[in-house]
Amino acid sequence: MNEHSLLGAGLGAVIGAILALTGAGGGILAVPLLVF
Repeated sequence: MNEHSLLGAGLGAVIGAILALTGAGGGILAVPLLVF
C-alpha cells in the first residue's frame, strides 16, 4: 500500500469514529471531508 492508500484508510477510520460518536452531526461534517 502506498501513502495515499494509508491516508485514505486513516481518514475512513477517523470519519467512522466521528459518525459513531456524533451520529447525524458527524455525517454532515464527513461530507466535505469525503469531497476533499
